[in-house]
Amino acid sequence: MTTPASAHAPSSWRGDPERDFVIYQLIEMARHVLDEYFSDDERVAEYQARGRRTKGRKQKAAASKPEALERWHGAADSTLVLLAHQDKMRFSIKVEGEHFKAEVALTYDPESGELLAATVAEFEGDTSSVLAVAISLMDELSDPDLDENDLEDLLLSEIASRFPASNSKGAAGPAAATAQDAKQVDQLARGLVSGLARDKRLVLDAMDQAYLEANPQSLWPILDGLVAAFQDAERREENLIAAYQWLLANQLELIRYRTERGWTWADKMLDEYQDRISEIAKSDHLSPGDLFSLAAALTDAKIPVDPKVGEAFFRVDPGTVRAEPSPELLRAEVQPLIDQLGEAPDPFVVIEGLSEAVGFMPAEFRAFLAQEFALSPYPVLRDAVPLMLLDSEAVVRRAVAAVLEQTAAADTLSPAALRRTIILRNWIPEDDRAVRKARAKGVICAQWNAPPKLSILALPIDGSGANGLILTTKPGKTGLFGGVLLKQNFGLRDVWCDHDKPRHEIGQAIAGILEDTAAIEVERHYLDLALQHHLAIGLSNGRLPTPALLAIAGPCCSDAGESGF
Repeated sequence: MTTPASAHAPSSWRGDPERDFVIYQLIEMARHVLDEYFSDDERVAEYQARGRRTKGRKQKAAASKPEALERWHGAADSTLVLLAHQDKMRFSIKVEGEHFKAEVALTYDPESGELLAATVAEFEGDTSSVLAVAISLMDELSDPDLDENDLEDLLLSEIASRFPASNSKGAAGPAAATAQDAKQVDQLARGLVSGLARDKRLVLDAMDQAYLEANPQSLWPILDGLVAAFQDAERREENLIAAYQWLLANQLELIRYRTERGWTWADKMLDEYQDRISEIAKSDHLSPGDLFSLAAALTDAKIPVDPKVGEAFFRVDPGTVRAEPSPELLRAEVQPLIDQLGEAPDPFVVIEGLSEAVGFMPAEFRAFLAQEFALSPYPVLRDAVPLMLLDSEAVVRRAVAAVLEQTAAADTLSPAALRRTIILRNWIPEDDRAVRKARAKGVICAQWNAPPKLSILALPIDGSGANGLILTTKPGKTGLFGGVLLKQNFGLRDVWCDHDKPRHEIGQAIAGILEDTAAIEVERHYLDLALQHHLAIGLSNGRLPTPALLAIAGPCCSDAGESGF
């Protein structure tokens, strides 16, 4: 039996050939252990019957913890434990030695001996040590005459032969989705529903997250499950729909990661997804709101939406924008959206809601909204107009610049909005800038507050050429907790910001980052240089940052440093 194509490494390892080989050997070792353990038919039957001897609370308590099926002692004083989880096809194998520890999570059918999915959920320590132990447990690479130097030479030759430099370009795509994938996805969704009812949040455990990452083909049963949940008019379960929507956005994002590694199969999957939802839109079987969520998942996953999706959606929904509608008709149609966004607490929330609502609509429609916002009686919408200068389409940015030139005045453009516009002049193409007339018309620019003391953690660069910067403020019961993901030859890949994160949650998050990564604290000067560099790269490639960067820059800039990034 071979390791399934779905076997994979943690995201921080992707693109590292040596660690890819560690993944391969750990999963081969785990498969070997399971094959040996379930080689006896009587043991398989005994395992399938486990858990039936206890009832009630004892059974529930026992089911909540993994059961240790067997322990082994291996080379170099290592120990290995085979654990069974509540789902009888879910296992994990923990192996520890003096210089390492690792955990492999697997989906395995004891009756057929088929390994359905596998991932290394945890690894720390020396790769040579764990490889020596893994290889010692497998016949294909075991040789008692090898000394340490011979073993290292063997491993390096295996790495070179199995993982050439061009590997990521030719990586094979996932297998077609199966009935087992559909069953697994249904279980994931039902588990999320239970968690939502219990804890009011959508979270997968490590085993389920490992399955989602290891099986990109689960995108199709997720889409099918969501559409089916939408169409169940008699027993529409909103929590089930929310669970499927969450799974959809997360799987799309995981596939987007593969596109950034240059895997052509991932590009094809995303194209096929957009084709499928376009066909669903043309079928007229879903309500406009349900259709919108299928396209909004692309926006949530930061995937560019093909114009064909908008075209298909407009034909289905008679209430959205049609060919060359009159301004009066457009204004009547967008008024409910304007009233809803006008209640937002700040302009950043307006832009966030706007990107979710119209991210897949034509650029001309967003340009029209910019004009409506600028003339709106809602101050928060008028203050949101400068943030629309960061739209991905030049036609929108130029429409925003034009409307700001026309409407900027002391009673319509706030000092804070002018301050943001001044920052943005260095983040957007020169043709799309708008500042001078606002100052000429007497708009006073808000002053910067003294910047707080920042703690900045720099994460190491991963195999895809990406690394993160984590920003936090120190004093107070709550504080800023933000992050920037930088990507070589791309620019700013992602930005997020929470201004009022509870201090204990910030502490827990930072502790987890320091435990899991080789993050180091850096000076503010490093942050400025890194952001300037990646802003310039993004701008040269036609990619602008999101307004979330401005949300971080606001509290982090001073009068002296407002042009820093």
